[in-house]
Amino acid sequence: MPSILNTITYPSDYIRQQYSLVKAYLEDEYLGQGNLCVSENQLVWAVTSNETERAGISIDYPSLTMHGIVTHDPKYPEEHLVVVVQKAKEDEEDDENSENHQGDGDQQRSDSPVEYDSIRTVNYRFVMATSEDLKIAYQTIAECQALHPDPLDDMVED
Repeated sequence: MPSILNTITYPSDYIRQQYSLVKAYLEDEYLGQGNLCVSENQLVWAVTSNETERAGISIDYPSLTMHGIVTHDPKYPEEHLVVVVQKAKEDEEDDENSENHQGDGDQQRSDSPVEYDSIRTVNYRFVMATSEDLKIAYQTIAECQALHPDPLDDMVED
């Protein structure tokens, strides 16, 4: 089991959709096959188990910066859901010179309250059992993400 996985508590409330037999990847690393749970507060993928606490990943919607369906990519032949997640500050310090760093840091800074060149992200990919599951999961994640608007969006609009 990859060391990237954490011990998580599987959601029991406000669950919108659940999917089994979902393959998960962090960037190019295969994490395994498990269950994907789309709840109103988190997106959770966990290794299949009967336990409440299990190995997996949980993504809070405020850290989810973008998601989409990938249907044609020579590098990844299976249709999948890609979820781009902003890394936590402690993770950013761990890999200061990571290749996932977005921007080169030499660009001029704008007056924007968000310094986009300092945002670091990771990509999770979820391969669902069916194409229909993929479409429903995408839509459900969009609905749940809308329940958690980014406070910076209000600052940028002002």
